[in-house]
Amino acid sequence: MTLPQPPASEDTRHAMPANLLHDLRTELTPIIGYAALLIEQAEEQGQDGLLPHLQVIHAAGKRLAAFINDNFCALHPPETPAASAPQEAAAPSTS
Repeated sequence: MTLPQPPASEDTRHAMPANLLHDLRTELTPIIGYAALLIEQAEEQGQDGLLPHLQVIHAAGKRLAAFINDNFCALHPPETPAASAPQEAAAPSTS
């Protein structure tokens, strides 16, 4: 017998995908960057045999990042600092 699950709040349903997207993009960014760095180093050192493999890694990372941005990030736009900052009450005037 399974117990019924309490309904997820609206905030919880939106926070989990947003957190997942952040985690995916956070891990993907250095993969793309390191691949680009290794491509540059391979070109400088004349290691032409490595270039096709590194370019595959770099291109796949860029495609995955574009896929994530195009398909999921529009659902969870990043908060602007002004939108997420608490509203400060105006100080009373002393004049």
